[in-house]
Amino acid sequence: MILRTALAVALAATIGGARSTQPTELRLGVFDIDLAPYSTALSGGAERPGLAVDMSEAAAAACAIDLDWEPLPIRRIFTLSESGALDAVLFMSFNEERAEKWAYPRDATGALDRARRTTVLSYSFFVPTESPAAFDGQTLSGIDAPIRYLHGSSIVKALDALGVPSEPAPIGATNWANLSLVAIGRSPGFVSLT
Repeated sequence: MILRTALAVALAATIGGARSTQPTELRLGVFDIDLAPYSTALSGGAERPGLAVDMSEAAAAACAIDLDWEPLPIRRIFTLSESGALDAVLFMSFNEERAEKWAYPRDATGALDRARRTTVLSYSFFVPTESPAAFDGQTLSGIDAPIRYLHGSSIVKALDALGVPSEPAPIGATNWANLSLVAIGRSPGFVSLT
């Protein structure tokens, strides 16, 4: 039962409501970027695909369902899932706009059931040791140039709310490449999923 629940949660982004019969294969969209330890670059045939991938595979096996993993860029995932070409998406954080398109685990009252989420991600903020940046829990100060971010749009909204300029890292840039730019003083900071 736990594995079936995990599969339902892991694959909660099914478009178009419940199916009348249980599928034997699901086409699952997953970001094509390294989100270790949760998932690694699946397209590269990684030996250790990640915790969330392993959990989804175990749950699917318990339900006699095969997962067809589709490592894709985020915008492609949105397009394919909205058109119905993907059955589900892994790592789709919750927001009200997405809740209109995708199913998320709910409790008996219809409220979002955070206890059934498969992944909890947060962001870490990296600046050089000598940076004037300071955060008092409410206000981020001392940042004048754009902070780079690698994935996700939720961090952009958070940085905007703090009045901090941001810019996406170049496509294909890794966490290490962005951290290196911070370390040598070519970027005032970097925000990454952790």
